Amino acid sequence: MKIFYADLHAGKRLRNLFLRLALAILGAHFVVVHDARASWLTLFTKGYYYISLAGSGVIAFLLLEYIYLITKKLNQRYSGSQLTPQRVKMQFFYGVVLASFFSFVMAMFLFWLNGKSIFSSGYFNKLFGSIVLFIFTVNVVYILYYNHKKLSKTRYHLNTQKIANLTKGVEDNLPAVIYHENKAIFSIDFDSKKVAWPYTISESIKRLGTTKYFQINRYCIIHRAAIAEIKPLHGKAVIKIVPKVICAIELITSRRKTVLFKAWILN
Repeated sequence: MKIFYADLHAGKRLRNLFLRLALAILGAHFVVVHDARASWLTLFTKGYYYISLAGSGVIAFLLLEYIYLITKKLNQRYSGSQLTPQRVKMQFFYGVVLASFFSFVMAMFLFWLNGKSIFSSGYFNKLFGSIVLFIFTVNVVYILYYNHKKLSKTRYHLNTQKIANLTKGVEDNLPAVIYHENKAIFSIDFDSKKVAWPYTISESIKRLGTTKYFQINRYCIIHRAAIAEIKPLHGKAVIKIVPKVICAIELITSRRKTVLFKAWILN
């Protein structure tokens, strides 16, 4: 199972890398053709187009990687806070100002390799403003993505803390888990004792109420105090619940119930 999730994360990182590479190539294409007189189809037959595309593509990709790493580092540095003014200032300085400067330096070097001067090329009049706007947009996308990711992790952390702090004392006769198995209904008490249960899942949730109990899927209900830990299953939009009692079945929320379960466990 650990190998499966490692492969899943590696695949996600690889997809993100290819996405940044594709975005760099697309941005480089528009830089190359911004003042071209010939049509795109004509340019595609010219060798100099691909040489220019390669140079601009390298610059665009390096910028994307730089902004990605800066945002990641700042996100780790400010992991305990929300999107504060200080966080935004640091992002703007390192992600926009410095990235724009690095973009200029790399472009100047590229012009120098081609025997041209960047100052007489129209770079500032025609391209620099669009490049800065591109850099700014990438920063906004990255910072919103990481902030959303951080908030999601925080919610799970809060859930776990709340579950860990629940009082251990529960009514003796209340079940910890109720589930459907082999056309029968069973309950497990807080001593992990399994017995037959006289009501259906639907009847049980109506009788017990939703303050302490939650129906995580069509076949199972769990008491709030019986939850030891919750684990989001990445890529499946569901949550695995680790109970405090011994249970013969896996406790996994259905996709339809996952969002409702998150809201319930926070209350």
